[in-house]
Amino acid sequence: MGCEINMSIEGLLERQKRELIGLYGPKDEELYEYLYEDIQYKKLGEVFTKLHASFDELFKFMNHKNRGNKHFNAQDSRELLNLISFYERMKVQLLKNGIDFKCNEYYESIISECKKFLKTSNGSEIPIDFPDIIIQDDEPIFILGGTISLKTVNDNQKVSLKKIGEGSYAKVYKFKDPNYHIHLVKKHAKEFLDDKELTRFKNEYIDTSSLNSPFIIRVFSYKEEENSYIMEYVDEDLDKYISNRNNTLSPAKRRSMINQLLSGFEYMHSKNLLHRDISYKNILVKVHEDGTDMIKIADLGLVKRPDSDLTSLDSEIKGSINDHTDLARVGFSNYSIEHETFALTKVIYFILTGRKNFHREKDPALKGFLEQGTHSDKAQRFKSVGEIRRFLREKVYDK
Repeated sequence: MGCEINMSIEGLLERQKRELIGLYGPKDEELYEYLYEDIQYKKLGEVFTKLHASFDELFKFMNHKNRGNKHFNAQDSRELLNLISFYERMKVQLLKNGIDFKCNEYYESIISECKKFLKTSNGSEIPIDFPDIIIQDDEPIFILGGTISLKTVNDNQKVSLKKIGEGSYAKVYKFKDPNYHIHLVKKHAKEFLDDKELTRFKNEYIDTSSLNSPFIIRVFSYKEEENSYIMEYVDEDLDKYISNRNNTLSPAKRRSMINQLLSGFEYMHSKNLLHRDISYKNILVKVHEDGTDMIKIADLGLVKRPDSDLTSLDSEIKGSINDHTDLARVGFSNYSIEHETFALTKVIYFILTGRKNFHREKDPALKGFLEQGTHSDKAQRFKSVGEIRRFLREKVYDK
């Protein structure tokens, strides 16, 4: 579809904008405008801005009620139902006119869950296990034609790079983007990487860019001539985040973070990808002022793909909290879901307790969780993220 938009679609978008204003009234949405300013259809960007801001305002109020009496008011229930109905009708109407868009996977799942309990009268009871909604007011939630790209630094613009990290294959720099005035990260492959190492570095970008989850780090553009790419900046790694806040984190906050972590890995596993390098430092946390901090899974350089031949049987075992004993026996190329859940068990225990040494754990529920997750016999371990969720829900939480 070209940049010109015919008058019938212009009229449709104008009607949708007016309908949305009628549903939810005039509101302050300036904070969202920059998210959709690059969309080629100006009126569509205006509708997305209004719709995004309206969803977020209702979701923020639902979080407030979820932390209190769990009763979502009648008027707000009706407004959210009307907003969801508008969004779903808008998708159908625009698709008929050749414009395909959707909400991102996370918000789509929240909308789906809300539809299950929202009522048009007497208010709505929020389910007991309904998690806090992670408000995404700093990135687009609507995906047009499969993707919305973030414009990054123009080649003619100079920025100041500050080195913030270094790994086996790359150096990591932080900078401020002059277009959006936000911090981003540039990951630059080290010089003199061999062909295999450079392929792994490129695959990290390809694999990460193919994933669309709020709980996986976002990457934006790859520069072939210098083997670098741009990614979002995230404040802290999990190690630092938990260590600095362990005395103040509530059980509800810890569970919310675990839920995010498991959702990210569940999504990755659904794409037949295994991380293989899970650690307390490869899980990042994006800190928000309103307290809705968000897990971001990062460093996908060692991801195991179904079709990959980069890992030979005698490859060096990576990952600081991996099951090195079994992997030394079977080979890193035979890394399996039971190795992934082994490392995830350790990370979850760290989020729950702030402790990394679990061998002296006395609590029966936590001890049972650790014993199953890190069992010496792989056949006894968790075989999916779903199994971990069920165990936590049934045997650890509120026990």
